[in-house]
Amino acid sequence: LFQEAKNLSPDDPIYTNISADFTAAPDPLAAFELLWSQEYKKTQAKIERIRQFSAPELVQMLREALEALQVIGIQSKLLPSPKYASYSLSYHLPAQLGRIGIIWTEDPNLVGFFHLMKACEKSLQLNLCQTLYLLRAESLGTHKNQGNKIYSDIFTGYPHRHIIPDMTSLHYLATYHNLVNAACAGELVVGDQTPNLKQLQELIRESKILENCPILDTIGIFTGYTRII
Repeated sequence: LFQEAKNLSPDDPIYTNISADFTAAPDPLAAFELLWSQEYKKTQAKIERIRQFSAPELVQMLREALEALQVIGIQSKLLPSPKYASYSLSYHLPAQLGRIGIIWTEDPNLVGFFHLMKACEKSLQLNLCQTLYLLRAESLGTHKNQGNKIYSDIFTGYPHRHIIPDMTSLHYLATYHNLVNAACAGELVVGDQTPNLKQLQELIRESKILENCPILDTIGIFTGYTRII
């Protein structure tokens, strides 16, 4: 039998069938990239403003992306405030010392912004993180506003900074969030597979799609340290 196998030509049916079966098998990564492209376009059409989402929703979407990218030490609710804790999270980066905190809110109410800034101030006094970033595209008020004064004290120097999120980042995070919901509900279909959350996370890492998300690049997820000038 071994001798017979050695004498088989690549054109023989046994080889041809194996090759055909292999070619016909769907590529999970290619199928995922196609699905992503379709879902991303849907997200772009539906989401026109960052303010369409509440602060807890924005932070949850960011957390899901960080978890998929295996960022270490992720913790929810950094801020020491019952009301504003869900506006925040924290994590570690391998090439940056200390815990990094992120707050994300687009609530235009400047009274609420003042109380949020007080919570940020308190978190730093308690040394809950060593670096704090505010993600916000909405107004910060003026120098006449108390919240703006605290903001200026904290986020206009170093190491704490204000980062302005963009719509592209939101579209990436929201698209992934929708896929996470589908995977958790058992409704995500990629080619001929129905990946669970863990398998979805593997696909998003393998595809490197989230490396095109500007806000994740800005906060240093792919380099291991934050790059803000």
